[in-house]
Amino acid sequence: MHSVRVRPLDCDRQGVLGHPRYLNYFEAALIELWREALGPYDDTVAHGVDLAVAETRLRYVAAARFDDLVRIAVTVQSLGTTSVVVGFAASVEGEPVARGETRYVCVGTASGSKEAIPDTVRRALSRYMNAPAAAPAG
Repeated sequence: MHSVRVRPLDCDRQGVLGHPRYLNYFEAALIELWREALGPYDDTVAHGVDLAVAETRLRYVAAARFDDLVRIAVTVQSLGTTSVVVGFAASVEGEPVARGETRYVCVGTASGSKEAIPDTVRRALSRYMNAPAAAPAG
């Protein structure tokens, strides 16, 4: 579970969290899951593997507003040969505000071409299949 407080710069004129910001929040939540599962994302990239967004989907359920604490649960929905689908569920005070899903494709950093998900990554991410990441310490 990742939490982020809505800042003024994230809001529209009505004080509502702007729709494109959810993608930023979801990406930050994925990076925290990655840190929990595998360590810093840069370490994965240093080993020649990166993720590229292939598809993303968002559904807005209710408004998050300035100063709300948005909590984002992250689950791995599927692990294919070269892609992983990650689900996101955002809530404020236990009430859903948005849901999303992103399909990432594993690519080699040198080639930029699609590659199989490495076994170490697959094993680490499989622990999060349909179970959200734990709350970060602190």
